[in-house]
Amino acid sequence: MSATFTETCKVALFGANSTGKTLQIRSLIETFGPENVGIVSCEDGLKTIQSSIHPEQVVECNSIRELKQAFEWASGRYAGKDKWVCVDGGTRALQWIAGEIWAGTDAAFTLTATDVPRAEWPKGVRPFLRFITDKGNIDGVKQWIDIGRAIDYELNRWVKLPCNMYWTFWEDMTSRGQYDKGLPWQTDAPGKGGRDAIYGTFDFILRLTRDGEKFLATFDPLNRVARSKARDDWAGGIKVISEQVDFNLARFAQTLKPQMAATEAK
Repeated sequence: MSATFTETCKVALFGANSTGKTLQIRSLIETFGPENVGIVSCEDGLKTIQSSIHPEQVVECNSIRELKQAFEWASGRYAGKDKWVCVDGGTRALQWIAGEIWAGTDAAFTLTATDVPRAEWPKGVRPFLRFITDKGNIDGVKQWIDIGRAIDYELNRWVKLPCNMYWTFWEDMTSRGQYDKGLPWQTDAPGKGGRDAIYGTFDFILRLTRDGEKFLATFDPLNRVARSKARDDWAGGIKVISEQVDFNLARFAQTLKPQMAATEAK
C-alpha cells in the first residue's frame, strides 16, 4: 500500500433555510479553484453564489434520472483528491427516489383494479407489483424498506467517486410518535432507512445554524441537540470541536488532512 495519504473527505451539512449551506460551496471555489469544484444543483438554489460559479461547473437536475446522469458527468470530470463534487439539495434528490417508488406503486395499484392482463401492463409498472399484496393492497412496510435500500445504493455510488464530496440537506426533528417530534435535529430524508443511509455514508455530518451574520456548525457527539457525526483522528491531531463559529467549509476540510493537522499541532 502506498504511504501517500489519498483519502478524500465526505462532508454533509444540514439545517433550515438561509443557514448558509449553499454559501459554503463558494469557500471551496475560492480555496481550490473553480476548475476543481463541480456542482450538482437539485433545487435551483445557486443564486446566492451565482457570481462565483461558471456554467461548465454546474449540472442541474430535476429527477432521479437526471441525478444518475449527473453522476456520470461528475465521475468523468472530477476524479482526484484535490477535487470536489457538491450536491446542493440532497434531501430533494432522495425524495425523488422515494417518489419514484410511490408513483410506480400507485400506478400498479390502479391497474390491478382494471381488466387489463398484467402481461400487457407497461414494462415500467410491472416491477412495482412487488408492493401489491395478494389481497390487492399496498404494502407500505415493503415500500419503506425498498426506499431505504434504493437510497443507500445511490449514496454508495456517489461516495465511491475518487474525490471529495459535499452534500446539503434540510433538517427535521426526531419523530417520537405519529404526531410528536422533538430533539435532536437531524438530516431530513425519506424514512429511517434513508436517513440511516446518510449517516452511514458521510465522514462528517454537522448542523448549520445562524449566529448573527455568521454561521455556526455544531458537532454534538452525544446527539442531544443535533444528530451529528465525525470520523476524526485524535491521535493524528484531528479533532472536531463542538461549535465552529464563522464556519468555513474549505478551512474545515483543510484541517482534516493529517499532514496539515500535524503541522498545526506543533
